[in-house]
Amino acid sequence: MKSFPMDEMDKSALCVRGLAKRYDSHQVLRDLNMTVPEGCIYGLLGPSGCGKTTLLNCIMGNLHYDSGSIYMSCKKQSQLGFMPQDVALIESLSIFEMFTYYGRMFGLSPSKIEARAEELKSLLQLPPLDSWNGCLSGGEQRRVSFAVALLHDPEFLILDEPTVGLDPLLSQSIWLYLVELTTKSKKTIILTTHYIEEARHAHMVGLMRGGNILAEAPPMDLMSSHNCSTLEETFLIFSQADEQSHKLPDETIISQEPSLKLWSPITKQTSFSFSRFKAQLLKNTLYVTREVPLLLILFLMPIMQCTFQNVAVGLDPTKLPIAVVNHDHYDCAHIPTHTHACDWESPISCRFLNYLHHATDTVHIVNKHNLLEAERDLKKNNVWGLLYFAPNFTQAIAARYVNASVLNTPDEVLDTGAVNVRLDMSNHVVANIMTMDLSTTLIDFFRKLFHECHWPDTVVQLPMRIEEPIYGTRRPVFTHFQSPAILVAFGFYFPLLFTTAFLLHEKVSGVLERTMTVGLTPLELILAHLVLQVVITNLQTALMHFIFYVLFDNPFVCSVWLPFLLSFWQAMSGMFLGFFMSAVSNSHVMAMMSGTGIFFFVTFTSGLLWPLEGIHSSMRDLIWWSPLALSTEAMRGITARNWPITHPHIYKGFLAITGWSTLFIIGTYLVIKYRGFHYRK
Repeated sequence: MKSFPMDEMDKSALCVRGLAKRYDSHQVLRDLNMTVPEGCIYGLLGPSGCGKTTLLNCIMGNLHYDSGSIYMSCKKQSQLGFMPQDVALIESLSIFEMFTYYGRMFGLSPSKIEARAEELKSLLQLPPLDSWNGCLSGGEQRRVSFAVALLHDPEFLILDEPTVGLDPLLSQSIWLYLVELTTKSKKTIILTTHYIEEARHAHMVGLMRGGNILAEAPPMDLMSSHNCSTLEETFLIFSQADEQSHKLPDETIISQEPSLKLWSPITKQTSFSFSRFKAQLLKNTLYVTREVPLLLILFLMPIMQCTFQNVAVGLDPTKLPIAVVNHDHYDCAHIPTHTHACDWESPISCRFLNYLHHATDTVHIVNKHNLLEAERDLKKNNVWGLLYFAPNFTQAIAARYVNASVLNTPDEVLDTGAVNVRLDMSNHVVANIMTMDLSTTLIDFFRKLFHECHWPDTVVQLPMRIEEPIYGTRRPVFTHFQSPAILVAFGFYFPLLFTTAFLLHEKVSGVLERTMTVGLTPLELILAHLVLQVVITNLQTALMHFIFYVLFDNPFVCSVWLPFLLSFWQAMSGMFLGFFMSAVSNSHVMAMMSGTGIFFFVTFTSGLLWPLEGIHSSMRDLIWWSPLALSTEAMRGITARNWPITHPHIYKGFLAITGWSTLFIIGTYLVIKYRGFHYRK
């Protein structure tokens, strides 16, 4: 690190020596030197991509640099005023609310904020202070952004393109005001501009190209020394000379020394400030409550998703067409349905079909004349299956159960007295439900038949007795299996989605960079979002629990507090992952793709779609480390089995959430420490 002579430090507000900054393989700043005297306007000129914004971020401490030294006369963030290239305004706030927000960040009193707001409104010809930022024109937004930088009367101003898009008369008045600030108040100002000739108003200009300052001097001195009438012509001469001097590739110019990760001498805020925390919390609350589409997403989405889950997923299919070919009796329509069950003369096939029609809604009988027609419809997917009753089916049944011993019945009689079933087995769920319904209905029919004939119905039963289940019902419903997993998954994903989208929006728009430049600490940022997220999460969790367990009456055999606590704790885990994703993501596309991948991963590995016991043996031991696997099993244990928190399945679920949350917090901390939360490449 290079040292500064004392005379330079005494006369200069800013000294930069040998500054270098690299992004991966791209060298952005190259051994840059810069000197800004106190009480002057320093115009930093250069084309887009030359490194101006990177240089300003290094000076303010938003980015570390690899080598070199920076000296600044101001040492605190409160002494620095910053206007970013982006307007970095919150569109759902009014102008005065923006002033109030940043005024509280700097610790200004309400009366001081109001007085400065009126003063800046007059100076910059701002719209009415109750105007919303989102309704302002581009030029008006830039003026408001400029006013925010001036709000706390800083000693050192850094303005990135302050006059872009402004009326020439207003731009001229702003320049006169900046000159007045330097002459009367001894403020130091660095500004960048695309209007090269406009920089003639500055006391000093620095011509920047390719990551280096080619020259810095008063504008008139630069023009006169090169016999030029305009700054643009002077810049062209320096650029041509710089182009001719670059005869070696970049790799030979800049040494490949490892990055030292040096930082600006600006002292960052580290202590917690309740004033800044309160300002951030109030700003977040105003933003959420005023963004109607966001509110609809936050609360209508859980309602709609939970409702769709209960009405569209997991219910048994009904009215599935099934072809019936009855060669036992061709016209069942004229068979009396009230025939006594022990009347073995009436067609058993017709009586069974009548019983099937009334006993289950799963199938809808479609009569066919022959097997060829039925099989054709089955292959064309017009029906899901077919039932075939052979000729003399009734007589074969009678011979099997009435006229002979079952053990002595000939095979041909047994074959004739069997219902032949062919199903479309390509759909696992539909095929299994139809098989189960047809089997149980047939057994129930013969049990009823035998009971009314006063015969022992054990003849038609399997040598197995299914007792009353310990947990659940005799016929499980897939929705009941999924509902705890859906609660856990939604409880995790909605806070992840909101946290990532909310913070990334502020990050991409530049609001977060500006806010943290004025002194907001990562802890204050996270706690302010945490408080708001807790309120939103509690409302979302209550809505989802009401829909699942009150409106749709899914199994809930426990007290309210334990599943609610598990859902809340899972939501906090999603929020912590949202902090991490918003810290590492630089665009909405990157976050969206990452979030989609995470959602599908946790869906497939949480036991939501299929029991974890059915996962391939090579992954079975690893899958329990999925973020939602143990918590999903814990939710099922609580709601369907009423297991206490001391049960291993339950406390392991809470421990798993805690472990993953800890990992997300550590990851976020490391990103903040080594790159910064608001970092935008």
